[in-house]
Amino acid sequence: MKRLLIILLCAMPITLFGQLMRYPLYAVTCTDVDAQAIFKFENDLTDEEGGSSMSGTVAYTNASGYYLDGYALNLNASGRYASVAHSFTSTNGFTIAFGYRKGTFSGTARAIEKSDGAGTPDGFYIGLDGTNSRIAIRTGNGSTSNWYYSTSSLSGFINQMNTVVVTFDESMNPTIYYNGSDVTGTGTIITDMSLSEPLMAGSQYSYFWGYLDELQVSDFEWTSSQVTTWNSDPTIEITDCL
Repeated sequence: MKRLLIILLCAMPITLFGQLMRYPLYAVTCTDVDAQAIFKFENDLTDEEGGSSMSGTVAYTNASGYYLDGYALNLNASGRYASVAHSFTSTNGFTIAFGYRKGTFSGTARAIEKSDGAGTPDGFYIGLDGTNSRIAIRTGNGSTSNWYYSTSSLSGFINQMNTVVVTFDESMNPTIYYNGSDVTGTGTIITDMSLSEPLMAGSQYSYFWGYLDELQVSDFEWTSSQVTTWNSDPTIEITDCL
């Protein structure tokens, strides 16, 4: 039998043998889970994954330097935000990715919110800390809340388009990426926060005053290589097999 196998391999064309060596037989373990929602903000609030569209008072811009692709959501005025009913259902963590641009500001601007907006919120929001040029995540369960931060003094934090990706693993441990680089800092996450509050671009509770683009939400934790892929082209849909 061994002699027959050797004869067959020797008789095999080199190109075909090379293909077999490149693609060995093994079980595929990924399930090709799609993104949960994708909002490109191309003059609309449509979910490209076929879910419910966002609604709200918004505008759009295609000014150079204010978008990642085509158009961006213009929330640079009072009363502007968009929202849609949304819930995370997976136990495999989750990911939120988006692009933003803001001018000079201080304090924390809420870019993406999923909370009830209470003084001690139930849920979370991803904010931009203009005072320290860092990304700030606030989580709460309605009775207790806390903050988790990226590193400070992020380069180019204002007056240009930047990308932010926040991933949570199964235990709700976060990883924060800024323009494709891991900038995870320190803080505390309230792990029993609500994950069923509406998803908001900007916030109805504290207006963002800036621009957002290419919001993608996944019901699983992206890997660092998936973050790199998305950061190189934020129009790409990330699946767990990509």
